[in-house]
Amino acid sequence: MFKKLLSLAFIFTLGVNVLFANGRYTKEQMDSFAKIIYKQHFNGDAVVGKRLDNVKVDYKPVYNAPVINTDNTIISFAYRQTGGVSFYDLQSNGSTMQIWQDPSNPDAIHVVMMTSASTTFTPRITKYFYSSDRGNTFSFIADVPPTQNGFCVVSGTSDGNALIMNHAAEGGTVVRAQAYADAAPGLGSFTRLDPGNVQMTLGAIWPRMVPTQTVMLTNKYAFVASINGQDFTYRNNGTSLSASTFTGYVQIPDGDQAETYSLARGADGRIGLAYIGSTIDQGDVFFMESTDNGNTYSTPIKVFNRNEADTQSAGGLRGICLTYQNNSPKLVFEVVAQTPSGSYFPGLPNQILFWSTSLPGADPNRCLQIIQSDTNTTVGPNGVPFAPNVGVNDVFAPVCRPVIGTSANNTVMYVACMVATSNTGGAVDTTSFRDIYMTFATTGNSLSEWRKPFRVNTTSPIRDWTYPSISPKNDQTTSTYFVNMTAQVDSIPGSFVNGMGNGPSNARSTYIRVSIDASKVNVNNLSTEVPNNFMLAQNFPNPFNPSTSIRFALPKSSSVMLNVYDVSGKLVATLINNEVVSAGLNEVQFNASSLPSGIYFYTLTADNFKDTKKMILVK
Repeated sequence: MFKKLLSLAFIFTLGVNVLFANGRYTKEQMDSFAKIIYKQHFNGDAVVGKRLDNVKVDYKPVYNAPVINTDNTIISFAYRQTGGVSFYDLQSNGSTMQIWQDPSNPDAIHVVMMTSASTTFTPRITKYFYSSDRGNTFSFIADVPPTQNGFCVVSGTSDGNALIMNHAAEGGTVVRAQAYADAAPGLGSFTRLDPGNVQMTLGAIWPRMVPTQTVMLTNKYAFVASINGQDFTYRNNGTSLSASTFTGYVQIPDGDQAETYSLARGADGRIGLAYIGSTIDQGDVFFMESTDNGNTYSTPIKVFNRNEADTQSAGGLRGICLTYQNNSPKLVFEVVAQTPSGSYFPGLPNQILFWSTSLPGADPNRCLQIIQSDTNTTVGPNGVPFAPNVGVNDVFAPVCRPVIGTSANNTVMYVACMVATSNTGGAVDTTSFRDIYMTFATTGNSLSEWRKPFRVNTTSPIRDWTYPSISPKNDQTTSTYFVNMTAQVDSIPGSFVNGMGNGPSNARSTYIRVSIDASKVNVNNLSTEVPNNFMLAQNFPNPFNPSTSIRFALPKSSSVMLNVYDVSGKLVATLINNEVVSAGLNEVQFNASSLPSGIYFYTLTADNFKDTKKMILVK
């Protein structure tokens, strides 16, 4: 990647070509943003953006950012301090993986943070925190290990024990990825598992990992790591939780370095690996899958392809995160305007893309833009207010570092990311404060199904909210879906690691618990414009496999039933169950993956209105 950076082209309009009639920034400002150019470098094991231009820029918007209101009757938030505090405030070079809720015991939540109590970052240590009451309180459990280490991730085994990875020189002289397995949930008695070096004097660092389906399998966990300063990424498997035994490092085809990769596990135990390409495939995004617990993988599928002919185009940069909804892979990643020579444009609007094998179309052309920077004073359905990323550059973009998780019952997907704001701070280097935004969907197979992104963090006092992490699985009740997140919160924007001129501050690990009214999850209000009459539309697509959209219009807020029947009249699904739905145009997703091919009927009942339409499932 650092030999020749990304020059990808999505169907992407650069900021200099947007409409300015209702823009927050003038055309002259946007033209100047397009000239701000950075290149990635290493600051030890942290990645930093170094500015290449000398353009003087007025960052102040002509109009204030539009207010994105969260419907507090549907969504609410609770915030807790985990106890993590650090002067070392660059938690990841990619999408963060610092929280794990045990799906078999949702009271148990495991959190890690890379910390240092010294402004010289010595020592830099992974601290492990544990909650046994579903995030109401957290306790510090252990330093893992108590010697210099960094870039930690956490997950857990099938018996509920924490599995932590980071990189350290413990047990040798070369810094390398190592794993630590706890003896019991929240105990803090860790066994060090050392895979050794990739080559004689080269250690792979920046690990990402996923445990296999059960500790009874030969392979206990799969992981990926890469070599500092080289475009080489490797996969490996740990075969014991009590001894340092591994299957051995295998190079990933043209994989990039420094956390530009992600692993996840499906319901049947399959393991997915997604990564951003390097050298030959710079900025392209790939997915491959293992059905034998990480021993072998399928040939990589290119799920996003750059336009190599474009000299300023969009492509994968750093943030990438994978999960599974049952056995369907769900991937999110950022795309950022870049050049073929290895430079990127943090002042231009960019997007978060979503990919899955369940999306219509064919690879590499079926990604959806689910979150995008919007320069207008009225933000679009999938937009967040645009502000250029300025100042200390931790290789951020206006929207970046997406993470994804699902509900424990696999009904809902949650995506969060960082968003630059027009608020700035910093004593020497004027730097953007950031917010965290979130969206959610059920199948995610249509853009309209993804909810309008909403702000997760508090807004007063102004703080820098960075490095969101979502648990891969999240608990729910019959009435509420919950999202378990962590984020780093700081009073000074930008990292002290890459921007020491602005001075140190104690960044804190914050746990966020998002509550979503389950009765509103399936219904997406597309428009609040009140129609004259009730209406049930024909589903689209039709025929379909396995998901389709059903839209209906309500002239007033109404109690709604929406049921699906087979040809014999048997009820096979209830999509809305006597729920009060707002007036306007609404949409529901129907996933028929568990049903056989055939003709089905769906019936909408609202007040005195009732209508039925036919749809065809073809598998």
